[in-house]
Amino acid sequence: MSAWALQVDERATEWATARGELESAGPAVFEAAVRAAAAAGFTTHVVDVTKQKLVTIKAAGEDEDYTMPDPRFDGVSHLSLAANFISSIDSNALAVFGSLTTLDLAANSLEEIPMLSGLSLLTTLNLSCNRLGPWLAAEAEMAAERLRALPALATLSFRQCSLTELPTPVLSGCGSLTSLSLVCNNIAAVPVLPDSVAATLLTFLAAYNPFASEPGAADALTAALPRCTQLRIA
Repeated sequence: MSAWALQVDERATEWATARGELESAGPAVFEAAVRAAAAAGFTTHVVDVTKQKLVTIKAAGEDEDYTMPDPRFDGVSHLSLAANFISSIDSNALAVFGSLTTLDLAANSLEEIPMLSGLSLLTTLNLSCNRLGPWLAAEAEMAAERLRALPALATLSFRQCSLTELPTPVLSGCGSLTSLSLVCNNIAAVPVLPDSVAATLLTFLAAYNPFASEPGAADALTAALPRCTQLRIA
């Protein structure tokens, strides 16, 4: 693994970025990013481990001294693992991040929603560009159980996830959801959302789906989502 590089984005948010090619990552890799930022005099809020060709995210091994949550990751609120090849995430792998509010898993090789234990503060989950559609259709109840483990979840993206439908039960445990993206899928019928979600949703993005051209689709969604202020299906 090559040296760690520190980057600062246009909003002056601190990023610690791993450069190199890794097959797997876990708490030790994330800690190295935090240490690199601290050594440079920055407080790390965002850990960015994108485009590293990661395949798996591992939990801490028995010989590693990490707690869940771990004080070494206090203050880390954003974690990006986007644009890798991740196909599996150990259920406790990210539980070291007790303060995590945003997790970006876009553009990976996930074929199911991973079980993300210990992320009680997570408000934003980006699952865009993962082939989740077949699993969501076949395992709606399991999907609901895994999302239910994220009680604070407010923003969820299934953009370009090979969905042909969104079974109603999938979101049944998302009582705090305010923003949902289903953009760029192949959903043929107007999605029927659980009452608990319909009552809280403020933003619903679903452009580039076949159902968008159905007569009355927009009216049906407007009626079903009384609080939605941003509805886009075209």
